[in-house]
Amino acid sequence: MELTICKVLPEDSHIYAALHIDCWRDAYTGIIPDTYFDDMSAALEQRAREAGQAIVAPGDNVFLCAKDGEKMVGRLVFGKSRDANKPDAGEIGAIYLLAEYWGKGYGKKMMDYAVNALKGMGYQEILIRVLAENKRAKRFYEKYGFIFDGAIGKLDYGKPLEIVRYVLTLSPQTGITLAKAKMEDCPEIHKMQVESFKELLDKYKDYDTNPGAESLEKIEQRMAQDFTDYYFIRLNKENIGAIRVVTLNDSTCRIAPMFILPNYQGKGYARQAIQKALSLYPQAKSWELDTIKQEEKLRHLYEKMGFRQTGKEEKLKDGMDIVFYRK
Repeated sequence: MELTICKVLPEDSHIYAALHIDCWRDAYTGIIPDTYFDDMSAALEQRAREAGQAIVAPGDNVFLCAKDGEKMVGRLVFGKSRDANKPDAGEIGAIYLLAEYWGKGYGKKMMDYAVNALKGMGYQEILIRVLAENKRAKRFYEKYGFIFDGAIGKLDYGKPLEIVRYVLTLSPQTGITLAKAKMEDCPEIHKMQVESFKELLDKYKDYDTNPGAESLEKIEQRMAQDFTDYYFIRLNKENIGAIRVVTLNDSTCRIAPMFILPNYQGKGYARQAIQKALSLYPQAKSWELDTIKQEEKLRHLYEKMGFRQTGKEEKLKDGMDIVFYRK
């Protein structure tokens, strides 16, 4: 059996909310009163609506699930720290498996995925919270390298409980990282996009199709799509480009567009950015993109990374054709 880690889709919200409750029962029976789980179950429909809203508008978070075949058996949520005293840290907000999947190495696989993704986003510290009475989870985190940092909070889940914070310190990140963009970032993305595509726009004068001629409003419309994610491409915390990932279906994603500012082109950063993007969507079995057939350097980049021409081409004008790729 191979556990797969997948992006959660809006239509999964009810299953995801029910799984949340089942995982909590498995993890916290004996710590949290049974009546609290009963209350969670009674509010399942509301919890499913809230889960659906969070999946559609995840903010700084990434919502994933673990699957055994088609069965959803685990939850994984991570993103930017919610703690005011750790604003530059990443955080794993949820990592759960059903009890029947414990002790098989799947929890470590999920943790590896979250840590690598957060590291790729540029974080050097990762936070995780755990109930003080949850000795099993604390052993797992400590074995992985997390250390209790002294922060203690108070909760009430049917009885008073303490929640403690653990921190994993990573080695300093160098090279390219990706940072999730938000609606308020659209003006910066638009400015960089225009600058990055100016040379190609001047060369081909394809004003109807070139991203360099797109309006800010077009980017804002795409940012609002629940199947679109924009990421800044960062070099040592400086934004040097952006990449848009479109989830076409459960197993296919598309890159459209990706760009690097002129001063940073030709240095291998585009390849690194694509590799980072691919790693963020483990559910994607195939990836699609297109480029200008006459731009040999662009074709070489994608083909070197394993993308292959699909055979589909589209003529835009004399001397300019679009060629389609899949990986």
